[in-house]
Amino acid sequence: MGELPKDTRFTQIAGVSLLAGIGFTMSIFVAQLGFGESEDLLLMAKTGFLAAALLTGVAGFIWLYLVGKPVVVDD
Repeated sequence: MGELPKDTRFTQIAGVSLLAGIGFTMSIFVAQLGFGESEDLLLMAKTGFLAAALLTGVAGFIWLYLVGKPVVVDD
């Protein structure tokens, strides 16, 4: 079983996984292969990918902002 790096919490790992949803290059490539004949469907697919990338980017930023604050430890 693995261990998290020092001063890393699982909530931060979850935030980075939200940011990983930004990648959409391959999705656009596959959409062009699948919907190349229909410009309307291709436009809807690309719009959906961009909207999802924006949503996951904003969600990841907000999540990491909220949970990424340093934990104060009293000595």
